[in-house]
Amino acid sequence: MVRCARLQQLSAIGRTSVSIVLGFAQIGAHLVFFLHLGGGPDHTNNILALAFGVLIVFLVIAGSCWITANLASNMADLPIH
Repeated sequence: MVRCARLQQLSAIGRTSVSIVLGFAQIGAHLVFFLHLGGGPDHTNNILALAFGVLIVFLVIAGSCWITANLASNMADLPIH
């Protein structure tokens, strides 16, 4: 396996940042070229449906994290028998 010398010079945070930026670029490319979501007036309903889907996914993930954190804090006070 050949390793890129420039990639080895980046820190772990730098490699993570590059991966996240490239991941968002790939998501954008998929939305534009494969799902055909553009800025035209005929794509308004598709973009609103995508935004609603992202909102629902965010609410489910945030609610799950909130419930898990609340459960963990409440369980920490219980004595062990």
